[in-house]
Amino acid sequence: MKADNIITYYIDGNNLIGKIPELKKIKDNSAREKLIYSLQRFFKDKKAKVIVFFDGFPSERINSSFEIVYSLNKKADEVIKKRIDGSFKNKNLIVVSSDLEIYS
Repeated sequence: MKADNIITYYIDGNNLIGKIPELKKIKDNSAREKLIYSLQRFFKDKKAKVIVFFDGFPSERINSSFEIVYSLNKKADEVIKKRIDGSFKNKNLIVVSSDLEIYS
């Protein structure tokens, strides 16, 4: 498969955590680690590039083959929108978020 045909996923990590009941109940940063673990299992045999965006700062290193982006002093939504704008030619881009600003 050519690099042009690889699907890139931008995943709003905090948004997705809020949609998964067992992760939503977790009140510390281990929810992030559990989300990444679940996503790695899901994408294991798929030819895809996965970038997961989280609000704030990293609290501990998460071992992952994915790119993990922390928004630092910004909202993750802003960082995701900027990345989307920068990849407007990428027809193989899928954004996973229920945030209305990102959706529009």
